[in-house]
Amino acid sequence: MCDNSFTTSASMTNDSSIEQQLTSELMNLWSIYNELRAAGKGAAHERKVLHLSLGDRLDGIKRSLAQRGRGGRWSKFLLSCGIDRSSADRAVRAYRAAKEVSVPATAPLGSSEVQ
Repeated sequence: MCDNSFTTSASMTNDSSIEQQLTSELMNLWSIYNELRAAGKGAAHERKVLHLSLGDRLDGIKRSLAQRGRGGRWSKFLLSCGIDRSSADRAVRAYRAAKEVSVPATAPLGSSEVQ
C-alpha cells in the first residue's frame, strides 16, 4: 500500500486524513488508468483525461516532496505506490503543459487600441 505520510507539518492529525484521501484517490485513478491502458487504443480520449487527472494529483504531491532537503521522498512515495517515476513525471509534465495552454496570457493594456 502507498506510504501516505508525505507532509512534514506539525499539524499531522488533520493532514493525515487529507493525505489518506488523496492517496486513495490517486491509487484509484492509477488503477483505472492502467486498466484503460491495457484495453488498448479504443479508450484513448478517456486515457488522456485520466492521465491529466493523475498529473493534477501527482503535481501537488510532487511539489510537497520533491524539494531540496526532502531526502528523495518523491521517489520513495512513488515506489511505495507501485508507480514508475518516469510515468508520474510524464503525467505531471502533461498536466502542467495543459494548464499553461488553458490559461491564455493577457495582452498588455492598450495593445488592442487603434492609434
